[in-house]
Amino acid sequence: MKEMQIKYGCNPHQRPSKIYMKNGELPITVLNGNPSYINFMDALNSWQLVKELKAATGLAAAAS
Repeated sequence: MKEMQIKYGCNPHQRPSKIYMKNGELPITVLNGNPSYINFMDALNSWQLVKELKAATGLAAAAS
């Protein structure tokens, strides 16, 4: 099982959270910094938006 500890909030007194896979490796690589729960939620929602937009229009799509 591969896991990554992530920040849960902006306040230093909050306990960290984690993401993990029961089988296999995490499908992500963090290049810089320490991501938070909110960063992952934004990334996953953006990925879904881009995937649906590309399927609907057949054009390249991006989200920020």
